[in-house]
Amino acid sequence: MAGRMLSTREAAKFLGLNEKKVYSLARAEKIPAVRLTGKWLFPQATLEEWLEGQARAGVGGGAVKERASPLAALVIAGSDDPLFRSLLRDLNRQPEQGLFAFAELGSAGGLRALAGGLADLACSHLEEEGEYNLPFLPRLAPGLRGRMVTVAHRRQGILTAPRNPLGLRTVADLARRPGVRIVNRQPGSGTRLLLDSELRRAGAEPESVAGYRTEVSTHEEAALRVLRGEADAALACEWAGRQAGLGFVPLREERFDLIVPREAGKRAAGSLVEALRAPSFRRRGASWPGYDLRETGVVQAEF
Repeated sequence: MAGRMLSTREAAKFLGLNEKKVYSLARAEKIPAVRLTGKWLFPQATLEEWLEGQARAGVGGGAVKERASPLAALVIAGSDDPLFRSLLRDLNRQPEQGLFAFAELGSAGGLRALAGGLADLACSHLEEEGEYNLPFLPRLAPGLRGRMVTVAHRRQGILTAPRNPLGLRTVADLARRPGVRIVNRQPGSGTRLLLDSELRRAGAEPESVAGYRTEVSTHEEAALRVLRGEADAALACEWAGRQAGLGFVPLREERFDLIVPREAGKRAAGSLVEALRAPSFRRRGASWPGYDLRETGVVQAEF
C-alpha cells in the first residue's frame, strides 16, 4: 500500500473534493502529484504525509482549506424556470452556504454540460412515455451517478395576446391558422420538444410554423415577445403569461427536476436542496400561478 498511486478520482474521494478541484490543485503544484503519459497520479503515502503535516502546522491552505470552507460556487445549467431562478437569487443574497450561477441551455444542453464537466448541476423536464428525465441520462450524460430531486410541478401551455383575439385553442391552430407567428425556445429545450411533439401529433411539420426559427432562452422572454406583438403565440409556463397579462391555454402539467451528481460540491448542493424543502419556498410556490409543490424536494431517483 505504501507505493500505491491514486487516480484523480481516487484522490478526489480520499481528499473529499470534486475531481475538477483536484486537477486545479495538481496543476498549481499545491498537492503531491506526478503527471505520466498525460494523466495525473497521486502517491498515497506522500499524500497522507502531506495531510498530516498540514494538520500539525495548522495551515489552512490547499485541500484542507477547501474541505473546511462552507463556501462554494456551483454552475447550474439546463432548463429555465422562473420560480427556481427566484430561489437562486435569494440564496445569492446570502452566499455563506454557496453561490449559484445559472446558464439557460435547455434541458438537453444542461445534461450535456453536466456530462462534459462544464456544469455542477442541471435542470431538466424532458419526458418520455410518462417518465421524466431518467430515460435521457444514459443518452445525454452516460456514466453519470447521482440523484434526481424535484423542484416543482408546473403547467405549460400556449401564451396568447390578452383575451386571445385569434381564438387559439390547440397547438394545431399554430400551424393551421394563416398568419399566426410564434416565438420558439432553443433546440434541446423541453418546451421546444413539447411543441414539436404536439405539432407532429396534429400532422404538422414544425418548420412550417411561422416564427419557428425565432428563438429565446427563457419563459419570460417568450412572454415579452408576445406582449410586444412580435409574436402571436409561444409555449411557456403559466406564470410567465399571467405576469405579463397574457392569455393562457393549458396543455399539460410537467415535472421540473434538479440533477445532482455525486461529486457536486456537497455543502452548496445540500444547502440548495434544503432551501427547496423549506416552508418559505413552498409558500412562495403556492402563490405563483401554475405551480404545484406537492413533490418539491423529493428524491425521485438515485442513479
